[in-house]
Amino acid sequence: MIDLKEDDADAAIVDLNKSLRNSIDNQNQQALSHLKLAEIHMSARHYELAQGYYDSTSVLLAKDHPKYDEVMRLKENLTLLVQVPSTTNKFLKTQVSGTFQYNVTWSEDDNSAQNPYNVRADWARNDQRHRVNTSFSIRPPKAGSFSFTLTATSGRAYSITTGKDENFDQAINDRPDGVKRNSLRGPGSYVVNLNWCSPAINVRKKKAPVGETARGGAAVPAASNQDALIQSALSAGLPPAMIQQLLSSMASQPGAIAGGAASAASQPTLTRPQLTFTVSASNLLNNTRVNGYSGVITSPLFGRPTSYGAGRSITLSLSSRF
Repeated sequence: MIDLKEDDADAAIVDLNKSLRNSIDNQNQQALSHLKLAEIHMSARHYELAQGYYDSTSVLLAKDHPKYDEVMRLKENLTLLVQVPSTTNKFLKTQVSGTFQYNVTWSEDDNSAQNPYNVRADWARNDQRHRVNTSFSIRPPKAGSFSFTLTATSGRAYSITTGKDENFDQAINDRPDGVKRNSLRGPGSYVVNLNWCSPAINVRKKKAPVGETARGGAAVPAASNQDALIQSALSAGLPPAMIQQLLSSMASQPGAIAGGAASAASQPTLTRPQLTFTVSASNLLNNTRVNGYSGVITSPLFGRPTSYGAGRSITLSLSSRF
């Protein structure tokens, strides 16, 4: 993980975005970088940005990670808060948000030089020139949230070798005469990941009417939408001043609190748990991702792939809050 500079959020964001570009094939590093970006934006009170990064983290982070439950909780609470209705989304019921990054890289080096006495002769391009990283979320009404991540890169370079030590330097990386290092390039690759989280399902044995007395004799009060929103905001870690500002801005919009917090009914309890169903699909399209090719011209496997990325995997999970 990147060693972030203390009290320098801007530099940390730059470093983390660089980490995202350079760890395309490392899902664990991608998850940690998204998580750190989410925490930085959360601390800076950029709640919509934080929600987007927590959304991406929930797709990439391993289920056994110590912060997985916290990430899922913050994602759900922040999603509730950013879904508070405004004069804009009154007309646009489905919310779409996301990020897009395109990077062009030039890199040349002389690694794995064939002739240690003339390293300069093996100076060659060694990069994946084009990289695309994008993530976006779609939240249609009453259908949960869909989070997609797309990563695409251009092909990797590799060299043609003879598979022999013809110059007796105890290395079998010799190339045929006149053939430059990294003269071949494999095809590009891409991967699409999907995470779907259902709306919260409140499980209740019986819906008590407003004012009906419970077994203990006390009246059951009507659920306060405003109180539910405040509790969700506190669970998400928002400071009281920010919650007050949020409520003040909503108060200026008629019906905002009543309509926006309808989905945040009463908080779950032991007798009224809240269920959430999640589907996570890695490599959703199950496309082939080649990691390397054989460049040994004397091998029957010349030009064929030597390793592949993982195929599609689908994980179903059911979580309960009470």
